[in-house]
Amino acid sequence: MTDFKISIEEPRKDFENHLSPEGNNRILFSAPFGTGKTYFLKEFFKDTSKYEVVHLYPVNYSVASNEDIFELIKHDVLFELLQKDIDLDNTEFDDLFIAQYFLSNDSFDVIKSFFENSSELGKSIVPIINSVEKLHKKFEEFKSKINSNETTKAFDFIKKFEVKKGSIYEEDFYTQLIRNLVQQLNDKDKETILIIDDLDRIDPEHIFRLLNVFAAHFDHNDSENKFGFSKIIFVTDVVNLKSIFATKYGENTDFSGYLNKFFSLNIFVFDNLKNILKKVKEFYYETLPYDNNTNAVFNFKDANIIIGDIVINIVELLVNNGQLTTRSLIKLPERKFVFKDDFVKIIGYNKENLCKSSFIIIPAFEFISYIYGNAQLMEQAFNKLKDKVKIEYYNGVSDKFIYEAIVFIIDKPNNQFAFKDDIDNIRTVAIISDFNTSIEYKFAKWGLRNNGIHSEITKMNFSHGAGVDSGYIYIFDLIYKTLKILQKDFDLFKS
Repeated sequence: MTDFKISIEEPRKDFENHLSPEGNNRILFSAPFGTGKTYFLKEFFKDTSKYEVVHLYPVNYSVASNEDIFELIKHDVLFELLQKDIDLDNTEFDDLFIAQYFLSNDSFDVIKSFFENSSELGKSIVPIINSVEKLHKKFEEFKSKINSNETTKAFDFIKKFEVKKGSIYEEDFYTQLIRNLVQQLNDKDKETILIIDDLDRIDPEHIFRLLNVFAAHFDHNDSENKFGFSKIIFVTDVVNLKSIFATKYGENTDFSGYLNKFFSLNIFVFDNLKNILKKVKEFYYETLPYDNNTNAVFNFKDANIIIGDIVINIVELLVNNGQLTTRSLIKLPERKFVFKDDFVKIIGYNKENLCKSSFIIIPAFEFISYIYGNAQLMEQAFNKLKDKVKIEYYNGVSDKFIYEAIVFIIDKPNNQFAFKDDIDNIRTVAIISDFNTSIEYKFAKWGLRNNGIHSEITKMNFSHGAGVDSGYIYIFDLIYKTLKILQKDFDLFKS
């Protein structure tokens, strides 16, 4: 089986150029859900000595409606930092820590609360037990040095601390500790990067509580990031975030002004669909297990090129129109695909035995159905797009392979697959749509023994006027009609 590692070289170059300018310390990384944002960022920052990355996924937190997501963010950042190469012996505590200490009944309370919050992060404390033990030891050493004068000083500070706690200008023990640990990493000539992923998938109340804390910090100190990180990357779908913002604050609220706080230069729009589709195509070509229950009418090795092109073109349209996520494509190797080339019984046709591979579109639909998990989901996607996706077609210029694989099936009620008796006759099938298009075609032989059925398009006729050689076609209208005929007359792709 082929290695399904997706190439990120093209978007990598774009992101490197976006990340590198001096002063670009806040990045808004945008793409729709399921387009591979997280996969890309993991690959981009993997095995790098230039960056120290803390990658957070707040969508995984167990956050009750009355809990503060930003408190969990701080605990998560600290959790990740304690797994890095940091010398806790160099950790210094200041007045803020003294205040936190005197608010506690026990010197371990601060550390204990960290353990308690770890369960809400969905993380095991095992990897950081040693670090926390060292931190507690340091805490005890600090405690032994506190004198009466410092006690007075601490209680004077408590009032300030209590005001700050829970506000968007919060600054407690954990914040100070995180800043201290991040500074140690910055001192090693590394760029520290905080990534907050899947922002638009968090509950709206938590999204804006989280963002507002960062926004308040940027308003107060525009030259420095929260916690002292060199760069902060906010990962979201800006289009979706805008919709959530409008629902919460109203359509007339200035979203652009709010959003501007979270990027220094411009929004980075991520797109790696080209490379993902290339890998899907390779996967189809190289790993198609073929169960030859019959004598196939063509050699899959040769036919895959045409079928693969049909698959990729349809899949790309599905992704671009929100009916398929690239995440589902990336996970393809986790499931096995076997094409069983069975004979098909076709209503109204009894001249000879035909199998599924007699029709180019059937293996293509089977692979797309495999991507979705079942034929019902594939049908639902086709149906949703049948009157929404239009493609401009140019006679003599545009690719015809999808249309040639389906037009004669759509016209089956008229042609009855009489391809051997009527091979040279040009037929016309009307495509009922807003564009009133018709397609002229003739049958073409297909396969090793020339008993597969295909068609050759001779011309598209558009209603714009005589001699006009271009127009629009609702591509999924044709695809959906083809699927319905395969269900009704071939007994295929039924729910």
